[in-house]
Amino acid sequence: MNHEFTVLDGAKGWSFSIGLFGIGVPNIKDVVFNPPRTIINWSDGTKTVVNCHKDEFREEYGFAMAVLKKLYGGRNPYLDHIERAHRPQETAKLKAEKIAKKSK
Repeated sequence: MNHEFTVLDGAKGWSFSIGLFGIGVPNIKDVVFNPPRTIINWSDGTKTVVNCHKDEFREEYGFAMAVLKKLYGGRNPYLDHIERAHRPQETAKLKAEKIAKKSK
């Protein structure tokens, strides 16, 4: 994996790039925080818009969600990863419940 980050370039504005699994993300031209929206304009001429619906608007979350949306091509692909994640604490709880049912 190749990770290359340039986060803030003073007078020139935002610059951000990632090489992840061979997927390139274009540099960020500019970021607009307009609550409840975060808008990122990319150097390839596209833009990504994310909205905060129920939670308190936070710039950091809006920025992170917009970058994830661009990287994965939408929201559902990264939500699938979250849904399929391994959760050891839940596995231990399910095993304990199964043992308890057998002992009855």
